[in-house]
Amino acid sequence: MLRKAQPAEQFLSAALFRYLLCKSCMIHRKLLTESGKLDIFYMNIKYILKVRSRSNGSFFIFNGCVTVYGVSVEYTSLDSVPYYPDCSPLVAGLGYVLVELRVVPQHGIIRVTAVIACPVSDGSCPPIGVNDCAKVHRVLLPRMEALLNSQDIYMEVTSPGMERLIKNAAEFALFTGRFVRVWDSSVTDWVPGRIKSSDSESLTLEIMQTEKTGQDQPEIRSIPFARIAKAKLLQI
Repeated sequence: MLRKAQPAEQFLSAALFRYLLCKSCMIHRKLLTESGKLDIFYMNIKYILKVRSRSNGSFFIFNGCVTVYGVSVEYTSLDSVPYYPDCSPLVAGLGYVLVELRVVPQHGIIRVTAVIACPVSDGSCPPIGVNDCAKVHRVLLPRMEALLNSQDIYMEVTSPGMERLIKNAAEFALFTGRFVRVWDSSVTDWVPGRIKSSDSESLTLEIMQTEKTGQDQPEIRSIPFARIAKAKLLQI
């Protein structure tokens, strides 16, 4: 049985905390978010410790596992993303959904990355193929050249992938009807389910019951974004 975690007096930065762990423990596996925030570490250790960091997260170490709580998926309106309102209707006219649009100047050129998906129809979502990406690329590139007033553009159009890491909570609305799993900090576990609805503050999931629960009807659960530390889109 685990002993009660003891709070530390010091306030360590995430970088320093990561450095100390790497020096003192053998890392079996680590997961870092693309934003650079420490998410989950799996360590080989034999003690229990709790440390609060400046990154608004609490670190808990127990039985070889370190988990960071307090880092949540943030909501940013897609209409506020640069050039998204100009490109989204164009992609929608081709029968796709524009999930993400990134424009980054890099080494004298402008790198544009567009992530597209098929809309959910009758509970199913066809996968995105090479031909789909090429179709969107042919139409979207001239629009970006006009918007950016530049010919030095490198554009990449991709699919969300098998397990897309959802970094912007606004994406939940785009994937309504599809399966996701979210790390709910209130239960400290993954919660899988089908997206029923989403707004600017919370996500509503339809959670299928298992034989262990003894219930036949699915559970409808609303989870505020503040409790979602991580979210992944599932290809089911």
